[in-house]
Amino acid sequence: QKPTVTMLGAALWFAEQGLRIFPLSPGTKIPFRGSNGCHGASSNADILRGWWADDPDANIGIATGHLIAVVDIDGAPGQKSRVDHWESTFGPIDEMSIAKVLTPRSGGLHIYVPAQNDGNKANIFPGVDYRGNGGYVVAPPSRTDVGTYRFLGTPNFKEMVS
Repeated sequence: QKPTVTMLGAALWFAEQGLRIFPLSPGTKIPFRGSNGCHGASSNADILRGWWADDPDANIGIATGHLIAVVDIDGAPGQKSRVDHWESTFGPIDEMSIAKVLTPRSGGLHIYVPAQNDGNKANIFPGVDYRGNGGYVVAPPSRTDVGTYRFLGTPNFKEMVS
């Protein structure tokens, strides 16, 4: 039987990879009320322990633009765009991906890539957004009423940091 990963344990692991983390209200993609969301994100283990001590079921947000950016594929329209633009765009994105996360939405995929120091861009192609500076994504093993965020394969943050 696989060991159960706690939200705090996962948050601490992400922080060890150098990512900046913050809590989301349990079962949602929404930062805690009164928090600074991605702008208050931290990789400090003591700060993370404090946040998750207050609410152990809090989902995990990863601030983008610092170490990683994320190409956000939303459902069937995003998957069609991924196929239609594979040669020019998504093949190269796949080559540089650090991690891939299946989102609970059918056909949803987050592709983590090295940060490029640019901002968020909506609708790059139909169903495709980019999360950069000032953005965030929901991280595994967070859950919403639709389902759980899960890694597809093994993430490789260490290679990027070294």
